[in-house]
Amino acid sequence: METGLAWGVKASFLRYVASDTTSETVIADGAGELAGGGFFFTTDGATGTSLSFRGIVSFRAHGGLLSVVIADPVIDLDAGVLLVRVDAQGALRPLVDIELSAPARSAGFDLWQGVPTALRAESVEAFGDVYAPGTVFDPLTIRVASAG
Repeated sequence: METGLAWGVKASFLRYVASDTTSETVIADGAGELAGGGFFFTTDGATGTSLSFRGIVSFRAHGGLLSVVIADPVIDLDAGVLLVRVDAQGALRPLVDIELSAPARSAGFDLWQGVPTALRAESVEAFGDVYAPGTVFDPLTIRVASAG
């Protein structure tokens, strides 16, 4: 795995979007689709308290009635939250809580695998009020160059 963030979002959500014959998933600006499903966001920087990634994945279905954008994710290491832009130019907003433990360190990289995620209350609306706060989303994987 290159350095970056790999995340499947929520498998049932992706199946739902794919079930609409008019649906569209657009992947751009540093994001990519993983062979086994899910998406990859490239590393864009790090501070002592956050990891930034680049890329946009947008989902559209039902003639635009469903529209979800996940852009330029940021991991806030102190707060344990994944923040995203819900449109390409918008402000960062919390999307899911994450449970980070100490990373595995190897060959100059920090690796977190299978990081649990759960939908935050303020992001329920972004998914059309289908999922309740605390709904488990897919785990994520992060690989970045070690700071020290």
